[in-house]
Amino acid sequence: MGGGHAPAEWSTDAPGLYGWSYYIRAFNLLREQPTSELGWGQWTKPGGHSESIIEVCGLHPGGFVCDPCEACRSEGSCSDPVTGELAPVSSGCQDPTLEDPTLANCGNPTDYSKTEQCAFWECGTDTKGGVRGSIEGGMGYWMYTLETPNVKWMLPGATNANYEIFAGTFLGDRPQLCSVLGGAVRVSNRLLVPNDFVTFAGGDPDGFLGYMLTKTPLGKRSANDTANYWTIVIDAANFAGPVMYTAAWFWDSRINWHPKSISWSDPRVNIGYIAQGFEGSIGAFTAQQGGSQYWRTTRWAVPRDRFSPSSSPNTSTLFTGHSQFNTDWAADALEPILSGAGLASERSHAVVQQRSATAGAKPECKTPPTGEGGMSVWHDGGTAEVLWKGFGIGSAFDQAQSEAAHCASALSLNPSHEALSCDEQRCEAAAFLQGGLSDSDPPVVIPAEAVPSEVKTGFDAATFEPTKRNDGSYLGPPAATEAACFDLPASPTMYCTVTTSKAWIGWRWYKFVDQPELYMVFESLPDDGTRQAAREYMQARIERLHRQQEADGTGRWFAPPQGDDALPADKVSIDPALLLTPPAGFEYGYVPVAVYQRPRVKPAECDVEVNVADPRPEPHPESYWEDCTSSSGIRNPNCNRPAGSYEVETCSANNESRAAFNYPGRIYGYWPGGSQDDRVPLDVPTRDSLPTRAA
Repeated sequence: MGGGHAPAEWSTDAPGLYGWSYYIRAFNLLREQPTSELGWGQWTKPGGHSESIIEVCGLHPGGFVCDPCEACRSEGSCSDPVTGELAPVSSGCQDPTLEDPTLANCGNPTDYSKTEQCAFWECGTDTKGGVRGSIEGGMGYWMYTLETPNVKWMLPGATNANYEIFAGTFLGDRPQLCSVLGGAVRVSNRLLVPNDFVTFAGGDPDGFLGYMLTKTPLGKRSANDTANYWTIVIDAANFAGPVMYTAAWFWDSRINWHPKSISWSDPRVNIGYIAQGFEGSIGAFTAQQGGSQYWRTTRWAVPRDRFSPSSSPNTSTLFTGHSQFNTDWAADALEPILSGAGLASERSHAVVQQRSATAGAKPECKTPPTGEGGMSVWHDGGTAEVLWKGFGIGSAFDQAQSEAAHCASALSLNPSHEALSCDEQRCEAAAFLQGGLSDSDPPVVIPAEAVPSEVKTGFDAATFEPTKRNDGSYLGPPAATEAACFDLPASPTMYCTVTTSKAWIGWRWYKFVDQPELYMVFESLPDDGTRQAAREYMQARIERLHRQQEADGTGRWFAPPQGDDALPADKVSIDPALLLTPPAGFEYGYVPVAVYQRPRVKPAECDVEVNVADPRPEPHPESYWEDCTSSSGIRNPNCNRPAGSYEVETCSANNESRAAFNYPGRIYGYWPGGSQDDRVPLDVPTRDSLPTRAA
């Protein structure tokens, strides 16, 4: 979808940024069932001067030779990737090193001195492939999540190694490996983070969510740990504070195959790329009559700004209040709270907010492109896409107003346009169009009365159907193979609630250091006292944070640079079902971790209901998922839902390795002791060999 613009020009030159914040609008853009992915938010990646300090391949070379089919040798037999036993060559399966000799040395599982001779793809380039990883997120609709017409906020959204692994305890379209967790370390003891993203109060919201991504010391494993811990912080009407951070392990686990590897955990690598905008399309019905193609789009709407001296109700602001952080401001601001040292006057969230306001700098405000915006429309099951314009919405931009708002992206609204229907809150469109199927012959908006009556009758009777791509199968409970990560809740009690999107969530309370996302963080440290020292250090700091938040009555870290009252709408409220009060005994140093989420289906293990209001959602009828699984349990191969699979962890044999090998194998994580000269290697366990934790 076009029509907005990326309002801020971020200064990401060397050494890059330490963070950013802005306010993003939460509203139900789609007024009917979503049929394709559509979102608005941000994409952030590492950079700065990182390419100049990379000495070895920026991606794990072993991943280049992983192959899901049976691993084959040139002599007519292949080594089973699990047992290592020889078996006949399968049809079509080839040793990858025979196809590309540069793959030699890419598959050595333990000897980095040989692996560093890999010359394939990124390994052989001057830049060594750069530093990989991204943290993405925003408002929208995603078909791999539980479907709802209500907008959700994507949290978390970290990816690593060319989208090979994803942050979050679970994802909607695949199970997650215990050994790659760490991208969604829970921080708050007052906010339940769903496995299927965050919903808002009332179901039909309109308000701004403060959204911050910044480096913090929340994940430090020792006093000398200087690794990057990229942290997500929010500012809503009914909740403010840090929500989660990404552990160094998440970045290291698919990157640091060599003692000199550099991942996004390295403090020399800050933020080097930020993008904002829309991504995706809306749906449409289409029909032909008399040689003409007619369309009726999904009903969609944008909210109107409240009237103020600097705005009008004929604008709709989507992004505003941008700040960038050119210094490591959060380390100084938070350390008194986390360490408990220093003056009492320094240990408050009011001080943190003051420091962020002082450190935050206004980016350069960008002028939007000229001309009216457009929107992509998918039709015929998503087999074609066109861009159309002329629906009464354009780009509203005033340089002085944008500068005063720390850069804003706003749409202009024309309430008199035939495609729009406006009330005091929003302008809604369900446009009728006529035209071709390409950019050279784009459809144009036409009045409803210009559509032939029988075509319009068909459009009016039609409804958009759910894609049914997600029933929550991978949103918990965790698979038995991943039990090691989930085996130490503080209590076996399962609490449950139901969200505004009619999804039931079940969770348990974990001691902060026992939460699943920190399992590999500690397993990657030697059990010689280093591991236990890190646990005690981290637990003490999170307990101090929780106590200070209680004493302050808030965890707010930042505010709109232009002030709360100057926002074009009020701040949005988080779904009350997600706001928690810790049970007695779990007030400090414990976090809620979702272990179950389903649409309309209450967890059978639910012991205590929290924030559940009547009426409760009725479960889907038994036939709802029949397109995917028959009564006998046999999966329909034409089902829209992905079958789900684990990430590759066993790689093919090849001429260099001569046997199947585990991926990623030996990893040299960023060391918490400060010096990186003697990193301690870890052979990453496969899911059938996960160490069992002692209570």
